[in-house]
Amino acid sequence: MTVRSTLFTPAFDPSMMWTALRSDADAVTFDLEDAVASAEKPTVREAFVPVARPVSVTDLIIGVRINPLDRDGGVDPDALAGTSGPSYVVLPNVERGADIEALSTLDRARAAGVAGSDRSES
Repeated sequence: MTVRSTLFTPAFDPSMMWTALRSDADAVTFDLEDAVASAEKPTVREAFVPVARPVSVTDLIIGVRINPLDRDGGVDPDALAGTSGPSYVVLPNVERGADIEALSTLDRARAAGVAGSDRSES
């Protein structure tokens, strides 16, 4: 599938997230980083998971923009969980290769069914 449009949606409002899922965009990126105040991130992460889970049954490409790994508690594995997980992760402000390696390790663990995830490989 050729991606012609990507809709970035703040993840602090579940109704906005559900609206984004019904859009005509080819891909939706839920922003768990800039769009969310630090104090609200744990609550928003909890709200994100149930919205992201049913997406795996659609043709819509879903991504998530997360915090830099060394800020605001880093990445919550449950924020990346879902029936098949997001198709991509946007990791802003990368300053070192170790951040990419850490995210890759988390993704492999998630794919193997550990690290708080229910993702299974097909």
